[in-house]
Amino acid sequence: MNIDVYILTSSDVYRAERAVRSVWESDRGKYDINVVVMVNSTKSNHYKLVKDAVGKFATVVKSESNGKPGKGKNAVLDHARACSQADYIFCMDGDDFLYPWAWHALDPLITDVALRPDVIGLMSQDVLDQMEPINLNSWDNHQPNLSVTNPRDMIVGKDFDLWNTWSIDRLILLNTSVLEILPRFPEDMEIYEDWVMTAMLTKMWEKGEVYYKRINNSCIYCYDSQNSSESACSLFYKDPELAQFNMDKFWRYIKGLAPVRYSEVPFTTLPFMVDRDAKEIFIRDLHQSPVVQDSQSPPKVSSSF
Repeated sequence: MNIDVYILTSSDVYRAERAVRSVWESDRGKYDINVVVMVNSTKSNHYKLVKDAVGKFATVVKSESNGKPGKGKNAVLDHARACSQADYIFCMDGDDFLYPWAWHALDPLITDVALRPDVIGLMSQDVLDQMEPINLNSWDNHQPNLSVTNPRDMIVGKDFDLWNTWSIDRLILLNTSVLEILPRFPEDMEIYEDWVMTAMLTKMWEKGEVYYKRINNSCIYCYDSQNSSESACSLFYKDPELAQFNMDKFWRYIKGLAPVRYSEVPFTTLPFMVDRDAKEIFIRDLHQSPVVQDSQSPPKVSSSF
């Protein structure tokens, strides 16, 4: 099976290089992997810096940026629609890194044709905090600067049913056969653009237009919270007024969709698990390895639309 891994980066060259390295150092097994780094940045030199850092090991694509995360995520979808020859695309941000066991964890879902979803959303992942992997739910609930209500609590209700869930999905795997019918992320939001997409996908699932599956597994990838000063989600903690402004936009976007029965979307906890010691060893080794090795150089997909 062919999978194109899309890494979206806007600001940090080191972390983008680390993300690429983590993909090539993962146990890819039977999967044929390509890597595309989507540079969606308002920094004029970021494309060149990323190209110089990982151009030998990934296709590096520059897209127009307005400084909002939805613009970059749509650029990923647009490029995949136009260029991907793979069965699936896997989406991650430049401040994420893939665990080496990710493909083993996902294997039961994507190898059985009868069970294979069109869209896979990950409900929870690890967060890197002081070089230690912490589950997202534990990390999110113990932020020292959490001065306002948890954002997930702000949308629980009859119009967007989040009961019995604890996280909005991050869309990690998309079957390329449904890319043409997928909606677009809003491009005018600093945060919560994922929530709008989740609502739209839930409605498509309700209508039988896509097979949407929510999963829980902490062995797929890790988000680097040490870069949180530049991440969109950190705005919630730093600027509650901006968070509320974007929440108001969220409600306007889904006004015509309600009620959204998100908690009814099929959910499973993948059985593959790795203990924390193994994760810590991998994280230490990943950060000690300075560059992607030449022996890991991949084939490339098209870098133009």
